Amino acid sequence: MNGQILFILGSASGGTLMPPGTFPQQSGGILYFLVFIAIIVTLRLYKGVYGRRYSNARVLRLPVIYTILALISVLILGFIDNVLLLTLAFIPLGFIVAYRFGSNVNFFTRNGEVYYRRSPVIMIIWLVSFLTRYILEILYGNNLQIIMLVDAILSLTTGLIIGEAFHILSRRKEYVPQPSEAEKEADNFRINL
Repeated sequence: MNGQILFILGSASGGTLMPPGTFPQQSGGILYFLVFIAIIVTLRLYKGVYGRRYSNARVLRLPVIYTILALISVLILGFIDNVLLLTLAFIPLGFIVAYRFGSNVNFFTRNGEVYYRRSPVIMIIWLVSFLTRYILEILYGNNLQIIMLVDAILSLTTGLIIGEAFHILSRRKEYVPQPSEAEKEADNFRINL
């Protein structure tokens, strides 16, 4: 690492480690980077509004990715003035916020498959924190205090996503899919022999 602090560019699909000298604005790739961020935001909003197919793996994947990114980003900074403990303390705070606002998860059935819509409050908080992290990294990427703030935001977001996953998993157990109108009508025409 040559003593350089590495930045973590976390996303819903994973993260990339980049030394400060190669951040997109300095390498001419800022446009590609912004397009990449816009695609992630658009897909997350679309799936949040219109729903995504439910599976336990799908619900648990994002909290695991965010937890790994939060731990890596904090461990890269090292143990500077208890940064590790202070930053990781934001995970329970995010969980508490998600526990309070994450219960607005809605389940529905489409084509015989169970789908869910995220809590709008959690989706908005995620969007704001996601964009804030990248704006701060682009504008002030070499400032250690900003890096610590970005890590704290990532930890808060991690707690939010863990709390939301908790609500999704518990609400799924309560959800009983109702037959569609077509299925009800087909049942009316069945002849029992």
